[in-house]
Amino acid sequence: MREACERAHSIYCLPVEMWLDWLQIEESLFDISDAEQVSYVLSLYDRAIKDYRYYKVCRHYCKFVLKLFSSGKLPAQQVRDVFEFILQIYALEVNRSGKFWEPYLQFE
Repeated sequence: MREACERAHSIYCLPVEMWLDWLQIEESLFDISDAEQVSYVLSLYDRAIKDYRYYKVCRHYCKFVLKLFSSGKLPAQQVRDVFEFILQIYALEVNRSGKFWEPYLQFE
């Protein structure tokens, strides 16, 4: 699966559902204690957001970094950086920005 997705991504920007499927599979297979695997999944989220800045991908990304933080695998500053980046994207979208502000404020 990883190779097929990597090849497809090297040719064109992936549709949101394909990104979500790929991210979900990678998350289900990764070992949270393996820093290299955690880094790979984080880099996938970065790549997905660079493609189109999908709302659903951003939501999953925020949930993922919170999960890593609660497991002690991600520093607080990195969680802040992710939320602040996402909030810059959705700052002017009132209906959507609240979905990021609420968990961010609970985190802080």
